[in-house]
Amino acid sequence: MAKLKRGVGAYLVESDHSFTLIPQDTFYASKNPNFPDCTFDNFFENECAMNIKEIAFSCYPVTDMTRARDFYEGVLGLKATMDHKLEEGHWVEYDIGSGTLAIGVAPGMIPSSDGCSVSLEVDDFESAMEELKSGGVDIHFGPIETSVCHMAFVRDPDGNSVGIHQRKEI
Repeated sequence: MAKLKRGVGAYLVESDHSFTLIPQDTFYASKNPNFPDCTFDNFFENECAMNIKEIAFSCYPVTDMTRARDFYEGVLGLKATMDHKLEEGHWVEYDIGSGTLAIGVAPGMIPSSDGCSVSLEVDDFESAMEELKSGGVDIHFGPIETSVCHMAFVRDPDGNSVGIHQRKEI
């Protein structure tokens, strides 16, 4: 059975260890043999697609849980809502609004300064910047102002990029 991954304007079909990129209009205009019951009208309403409701959590891999918790809890002020030790690892979650940020240590989890980043929404961007600077945290990108927000990025002790963000009221 083929697997379908939706992209911007196209679909990536994985079948028998090969990949085919199908433009969105072509996918919907034809009866794709890998997904015979999928049409534009029913694609997101039937068994052709998972019913993804939200992002459950985002996770940063870390190498030293104590050092990471000092940063996320001590510097950023987050409160741990779940702390679970595994046989070969450790997982801590922070509920933030309707989302969850996790940090984890486990075999195969490797921190990367080039990986994905999470941006944390703050009430007062300038105060947050001052607090980070006074805590000795280096800002590696920004601060910048766009037409919709203020943002800057710092790194956690493992080099993961963490955004500090404030939306502008429009």
